[in-house]
Amino acid sequence: MLHGALGTKDFCLPLLPLLTPHFQVFSFDFVGHGSHNWQGETLSIENMAAQIAHFLQENNLTKPVVFGYSMGGYAAMYLEKTQPQTFASIMTFATIYNWTPENAQKQVSQMNWDKIVAKVPHFAQVMQSLHGEKTGNLFAALSDMLLKMGENLPISAEDMSKIQIPVWLGVGDRDTTVTLAETIESYKNLPKSHLFVLPNVPHPFERADMAGLAMMITKLLPN
Repeated sequence: MLHGALGTKDFCLPLLPLLTPHFQVFSFDFVGHGSHNWQGETLSIENMAAQIAHFLQENNLTKPVVFGYSMGGYAAMYLEKTQPQTFASIMTFATIYNWTPENAQKQVSQMNWDKIVAKVPHFAQVMQSLHGEKTGNLFAALSDMLLKMGENLPISAEDMSKIQIPVWLGVGDRDTTVTLAETIESYKNLPKSHLFVLPNVPHPFERADMAGLAMMITKLLPN
């Protein structure tokens, strides 16, 4: 289970009672997030994918199935692109694939930490409770990462066409960060793809239909 940007490994806790009867579940904090001992190194999809690969090796996990929310899904797909057959199958949910300079700038415009502290103090407090004193630096580093992704797309349509494992792409029909149309376009680029849509679900993971999401995971991913 791979969390999204600004999340932590605990994002999957609401799902665990529904998943553990079917799966052995693993999760960890991406670099810079949560309890990870970040030394200020540059954030990138490349180093997040490398972190996944290291975690799999460290835990003797061979060709697991993976669920990635938002950025976590993209990192899993990037690892599968660069190291084919790492996973048995991948499920991503609410993951942006069409990184362009405009889309990256749109996401970054919502990540000004000073403005968040001033205008949305409750959200700032939540973020600080998750990431501690490094929170402001994390927002800045993620902003730089997204802008670079917009300038140099890490996973192209051609890259997707070469991924030969089953991939399930999921999205909520109320998601304004990732549109259904964008998800369908990515779905068409993958040779072994499947698509699912959860009703009345926006982008934030904590507002997802956990029962519906768990049903998709347990019904669609092999265990």
